Amino acid sequence: MREKALLVDGLNLLFRAFYSLPPGMKSPSGKPTNALFGFMRTLDSLNKKYQPKTIIVALDSKIPTWRKEEYPEYKAGRQETPEILLEQISYFETFLKEMGIDCFECPGHEADDVLASLTKILLKQNIAPTIVSNDKDLLQTIEKGVSILKSGRSISQIKLVTKKSFFEEYGFDSSKIPDFKGLVGDSSDNLKGVKGVGEKTAKKLLQKYGSLDEIYENINEITGSQKNKLETDKESAYFCKKLATLNSQLEIKMNEIKPFDLKEPGTQKKLKELGMTSFVSVERKPVKIKKLDYEKIKIELEKSKPVKIIPYKNSWACQAGNLTFMPEEENHLFSKKINLKDHLNKDIEIIGFDLANKHINILHSEFTNVFDLKSYAFLINSEKPSLNELWGKAFGEQAPQDPSLIFEKMKKLKDELDTKIKKIKKHYEKVEKPFLIAVERMNKTGIPINLKEVQKLEKKLEKECSKTENEMEKISGYKFNPRSPKQISELLFEKLKLKSKYGKTTNREALDHLLGHHPIIEKIILYREKHKLLSSYIKPFVQHRKKDGRIYPTFDPYGTRSGRLASKNPNFQVLPIKTKEGRMIRRCVQAEEGFSIVSIDYSQIDLRVLAHLSKDKKLMDIFKKDEDVHSQTASIMLKKKTHEITDDDRRVAKTINFGIIYGMGAASLAKQLNIDIKKSKNEIKKYFEKFHGVEKWIKETKDTANKNGYTETLDGRRRYIDGLGSTSNFIKQQAERQAVNNCVQGGSADLIKRAMVKIDRDLSDKFELILQVHDELVFHVSDTIITDYINNAKKAMEKALELGVPLKVDIKIGKKYEF
Repeated sequence: MREKALLVDGLNLLFRAFYSLPPGMKSPSGKPTNALFGFMRTLDSLNKKYQPKTIIVALDSKIPTWRKEEYPEYKAGRQETPEILLEQISYFETFLKEMGIDCFECPGHEADDVLASLTKILLKQNIAPTIVSNDKDLLQTIEKGVSILKSGRSISQIKLVTKKSFFEEYGFDSSKIPDFKGLVGDSSDNLKGVKGVGEKTAKKLLQKYGSLDEIYENINEITGSQKNKLETDKESAYFCKKLATLNSQLEIKMNEIKPFDLKEPGTQKKLKELGMTSFVSVERKPVKIKKLDYEKIKIELEKSKPVKIIPYKNSWACQAGNLTFMPEEENHLFSKKINLKDHLNKDIEIIGFDLANKHINILHSEFTNVFDLKSYAFLINSEKPSLNELWGKAFGEQAPQDPSLIFEKMKKLKDELDTKIKKIKKHYEKVEKPFLIAVERMNKTGIPINLKEVQKLEKKLEKECSKTENEMEKISGYKFNPRSPKQISELLFEKLKLKSKYGKTTNREALDHLLGHHPIIEKIILYREKHKLLSSYIKPFVQHRKKDGRIYPTFDPYGTRSGRLASKNPNFQVLPIKTKEGRMIRRCVQAEEGFSIVSIDYSQIDLRVLAHLSKDKKLMDIFKKDEDVHSQTASIMLKKKTHEITDDDRRVAKTINFGIIYGMGAASLAKQLNIDIKKSKNEIKKYFEKFHGVEKWIKETKDTANKNGYTETLDGRRRYIDGLGSTSNFIKQQAERQAVNNCVQGGSADLIKRAMVKIDRDLSDKFELILQVHDELVFHVSDTIITDYINNAKKAMEKALELGVPLKVDIKIGKKYEF
């Protein structure tokens, strides 16, 4: 079996590492280190997973490359590199040498050329190289024994591309990547290619003809506009192919291959100097930890005053002076075996991580100084609310694995964060901690369910699924499993010989495209809809219903990046409403005798947040005057009076309004409105001409996100966005859309969170909050107090946070949740 080597595209990985970690990480001497730390963390992880004989890094030439000399506009227009990344790039090569990692560069050549040449050298030495890079040009190096490791949107999402998997995706040999790039160009390198030829068309052409030469030799077989495009940009196609072709014949002198080893004394010393102590394996002084049974812990606690309690995972520790007490078995803090409340001062600090899931009883206790650092983590980066992120923010290193070391520094971690991040402690006390208590109260309350309605619907759907299954067998003439995408694909495309532009996939979009081509398509869609209702909602309702007639889903306060709650076991936040059967499922949520279901839903909350953030005068005026936002948007865009606005006018305006929030481009808008791209672009242009403030805010938000790497919500909660530093226009634009959307939806999440806190604090003794669905709160309220309650809850929600526009809620009341 061949030994393996990892060949790393140095700057490619360094850039991705930079955008995956908070930029505030620094060495003890003040040097920025987030990119270097992320780079080493990835190498260390890959080394442990793949155990290569060596790891080698390739670097770009310091002098202009032959591509730049031949084409001065090569890579022009790329985003400016942040200063703190440039500083790390300046000592990157030195850093690699200090880590004992071989690195190579060739004057006048890019790292891609160096990597292509190294693969040939290593193959001759019977070593199988794997290249670590997201650069598409390097796909041409794939052959037997050579593979590529590329990451997804996140640096941790690694995918291995082999000769086989490449062919499965592209349908032609990897050596033809330069031909492919000749056709499609590369916007990140400022290469035009053939205008109007995208990846899909390029794949088909190469699958049919095999190469760029063969395409042009058979140009007369190609017809219409495609032929015209190819003929017009023939010179560009060959020029792009030339620039995309890697030089695999560079003379590189390799010394004796050495393994990747961070345990070398010199390397360890340097890692320590840089504050990357998670890679340092020097012996630590053992922390004094006594593992005692509960009776002995009682005795020790009576002898001394503990300074803090530290819950962690399923265990906990109590520190008094330099001594740490831990129970011998994992248990909750206020176990019946030991009543710590009798032995502790009520003002001691209790500091933990993820108390909401592991030690929720602490949050409800009479202890006043309780801190769940996962809330801190979520405020700092809702994309990755982990202890590692917090540790890196405070200490510039990864969190240790040893719980005793976690206990040792948890207090210091909280103090560091309180110091470094202004207002975090105050916000935690005011909003985050009471929010966790409100969520836990909702978890314990449960949702009343009418079991007879559920069972009745279960029988109905099972009967309809069975009937539809029999009809499909009769129509097709084949027996197959309608729940198997593979068997459906075989039926449609192999047995029934249907053709689809989506290939052999059978997702909903592909099936909609096939409607009318065969009567079975409609039945497959119908069966899937019915079976999903049965398997995703009805069966879980039966499974999770308790003897008291309620279901107790788990609401996770950290379950979504936007900050909204997520629920599971079962998921109540996606109950269908558009179909008849969907509404029947919602009606299974039924109030108990003498109670009603009350839904209080924020009206147009995302658009109100957008108006507040953008300060767009026209949009703000619409809400201040309490007008229909979609009708007024149509009126402003079309220069019509409100009473002249048709339903279709309003529908278009509504689609554009929400499309702006979700970062919808012209192509998506065209598809939503069933119009052509040109008209779609014109609709977006008209919107921004009328709502200048929104356009300006979107631009400023994207610029800020690109500069900082993150966005902030109304309450200052950050989310670091992967892909902002990507050289791929598609990935970068997608990241920018996320940045805009996160400000709006994250702001809406902040509002509903504050509303829950207000209502739980002031009204929880008068009602039961049973469900939160996006911008809606659902309550179980006694009929004797329902009028007073609604007025108070309405006021709490509409005054949750002061915005530049008024907040408004819609209220619905019924015995069943059917609205």
